[in-house]
Amino acid sequence: MSWITSLVLSSLLWVGPSSFTPPPTSVVIDIRGMVCAFCASSIEEKFKEVKGVQKILVDFKTRVVIVGFEGDVTMSDQEINALILDAGYTQRQIIRSEESPEALQKKYAQGFKTP
Repeated sequence: MSWITSLVLSSLLWVGPSSFTPPPTSVVIDIRGMVCAFCASSIEEKFKEVKGVQKILVDFKTRVVIVGFEGDVTMSDQEINALILDAGYTQRQIIRSEESPEALQKKYAQGFKTP
């Protein structure tokens, strides 16, 4: 019996935390057409309706929306696109990150670099 227990425990070491990659905890979205505080507010309200959204940072001056999720909750690009279209806008770019929304806000304070 102890041999089986040892075998099971040693096999768990192979599938330990080092092989687990956590999902991105935040997304940064470049929004086309978001030009005023009302625009920013309407997008923020849409994300507030999504279960698992922990933090929403919206800056209409840079057209950047940063959404932080709880735990392993996330949204697909299609879900994000649908939500933004429903708010009346389109997205230009989505970047997924494991950084906190606050860290990403500093990183994208100047907005996205467009070619």
